[in-house]
Amino acid sequence: MDKETGNRKTVSSKTNPLNIIDKLKKENKELRNERDFLRKTEKELRQKNDELISLEDNYAASLEEARAITNELLKQNKILADNENKFRTLNEIVPAAIFIIQEDKYIYTNTAFHEITGYSKDKLKSMSFGDVIHPDFKGIIKEYELIHQQGEQVPPRREFIILILLREIDGLIFQQHFLIMKVNLQ
Repeated sequence: MDKETGNRKTVSSKTNPLNIIDKLKKENKELRNERDFLRKTEKELRQKNDELISLEDNYAASLEEARAITNELLKQNKILADNENKFRTLNEIVPAAIFIIQEDKYIYTNTAFHEITGYSKDKLKSMSFGDVIHPDFKGIIKEYELIHQQGEQVPPRREFIILILLREIDGLIFQQHFLIMKVNLQ
């Protein structure tokens, strides 16, 4: 009671202890929710960080593996290039005609092949394999091709006569016999 007025003194809602307690409880609840949110966020961030570290480790391992594969491929390419150079050198100095055909076209002929047949590289590019086979041997060559296409074995060595640009040397005309040996390059 107010001594001067004799009226009962009212407590303002702001200073009412129950309201203050409710307000503090509400703030405390909000702080707990915020704390829980921060803890959850921190946990998620730690998980993401662990995932990133794992990805970094996997990336590093993959990168190292890719480097190793690249180095191995470079080594193999060098070996292949060296072997191709040896092949070409050997084929150019050997006194035997060597040629590679693919889909009935010459894709490689050595110097001896040109010297023996009389055909230039440019001329052979416009010719098929059958163009240089003597007519008496074309049937057997076709037969071997069909047998080979059916997956059956053909003799690894076959002899046939080729047509050469006829040359007369000291009054003699040459006809060239060839022994062909199939080599699978696959």
